[in-house]
Amino acid sequence: MNKVQLYAFTSALDLPQMQIRLNERLVGSGIVLTANDVAIIAESRSDILGRYGRLALNSEVIEDIIVRFSSSTYIQTDVFVDTVLELYEIFQYIKHETLDEVFDDEILDYMEEAFNGTCQGSLQYLGEKKANDFIRSYRGLEDD
Repeated sequence: MNKVQLYAFTSALDLPQMQIRLNERLVGSGIVLTANDVAIIAESRSDILGRYGRLALNSEVIEDIIVRFSSSTYIQTDVFVDTVLELYEIFQYIKHETLDEVFDDEILDYMEEAFNGTCQGSLQYLGEKKANDFIRSYRGLEDD
């Protein structure tokens, strides 16, 4: 069992608390996460981390994504979990490509602003264009 799998296994014990904590933070958004939603998020989070060879010691980033994006006018509640997971994948891609040198909040602020602004809710545009713009800017490269 690798470290990511070990974390996923031990964090499963905290899923009910995570569900309660998130639903308390989502009050007023119209989104309520089920136990199954939280389990899918936790399992997929571990898979995404594994693809990037990363280990997270807590669930702060995924929870922050859930809360930040829940109020977006571009969010569709029926695909909210899928959207959160795509956003988390984009976050991990940026984090990986910037060599962990950029603060999480800086990446999340950029993603949220782009998603609600120029991307107009397009995950494809955020993931393919805006994420790479951020990375190029970080590296000091000019945009295409």
